[in-house]
Amino acid sequence: MESNQPNIEQFLSNSSFVKWVKEPDDVSNEFWNNWLLNNPDKKETFELAKNIIQNLAYKHQYHLDKQELDAMFESIKSTVAQNSDAEKQHAISIFTNNLKRFWWVAASVVIGITYSLQTEFAKERLMTSVLTMGNKQFYGANPGERIKVILPDGSIVTLQGGSSISYNSDFQDTIRKVELNGQAFFDVVKNPQKPFVVESKHLRTRVLGTSFSVNDSEKDAIGKVAVRTGKVSMSVVENHQSEILTPSKMGVWHKAQKQIEVSTFDSKSELAWKDNILYFSKDDMPSVLSKIETWYGVKIIVDPALKLKGRYSGEFYDESLENVLTGIGFTSGFDFEIKGKEVKIVSNR
Repeated sequence: MESNQPNIEQFLSNSSFVKWVKEPDDVSNEFWNNWLLNNPDKKETFELAKNIIQNLAYKHQYHLDKQELDAMFESIKSTVAQNSDAEKQHAISIFTNNLKRFWWVAASVVIGITYSLQTEFAKERLMTSVLTMGNKQFYGANPGERIKVILPDGSIVTLQGGSSISYNSDFQDTIRKVELNGQAFFDVVKNPQKPFVVESKHLRTRVLGTSFSVNDSEKDAIGKVAVRTGKVSMSVVENHQSEILTPSKMGVWHKAQKQIEVSTFDSKSELAWKDNILYFSKDDMPSVLSKIETWYGVKIIVDPALKLKGRYSGEFYDESLENVLTGIGFTSGFDFEIKGKEVKIVSNR
């Protein structure tokens, strides 16, 4: 349908399209030439976007290494694992067999060799490229980054680092269903005739049109749904327990207790991440360091002789890892050393 086809901004934000225009090769030439043959009605928009890219300066942001590759593949494969065994094997075989031939796709679309326009609208990364496996569309965010995804119905999903979503090609037919592994904020276009459902490892979240956050992955012992606007039905996959959540309410499912607890929540604590704000509110130091690891996609190693005590409050907007550690270390009594994706924490006293 026309509404699902890329517009000019989506072409400009499509990392694989930009990479092809700037650095074409045989594989990408074949892909985009075939795409144009199959979408002749988009030729004018396609050519205009191509000309704009050729005449604008792009800022290259390469941040790919094996650790990020492995982490992203594991995140996506965790989502695939929710399907049948046949679907799972088919999807994983696509990863394995096509990795070399379609490296440019995996690198630029899934792993995140990104290009961003040096304009105001490029402050946030917009994902309009997708990895297709059979009838499923996959999007994933690298550890240490946050991305926005526009769904076929116009709903917007903000993905936290290390998280992924997928949906079937029949999305919008009768129900708008998205599968999530990790954490995401959903701003859903209202459509009472076609409910919007988020299925994650432990939870099923159903809405008609609202904005809310879901944090639920296979490795976590809890799952959270926090509602900013509208009304949300939250249910547990295991025992079908359910709760209706209204604005400023959050449901927390505990694996150990096997029940949902409903309470109000601090908007900044639960939702600041989607606005690129790293936020702490009387967090103990293990929690602080854990958040930093997730936020920047790093591994933090603390000197066994250092006893980190106390709690920390503060917020950082779009700050570098070094600046964040400097600020926290000054008040918490530690120094640090950054080597690639590894951070060592030692005493400064």
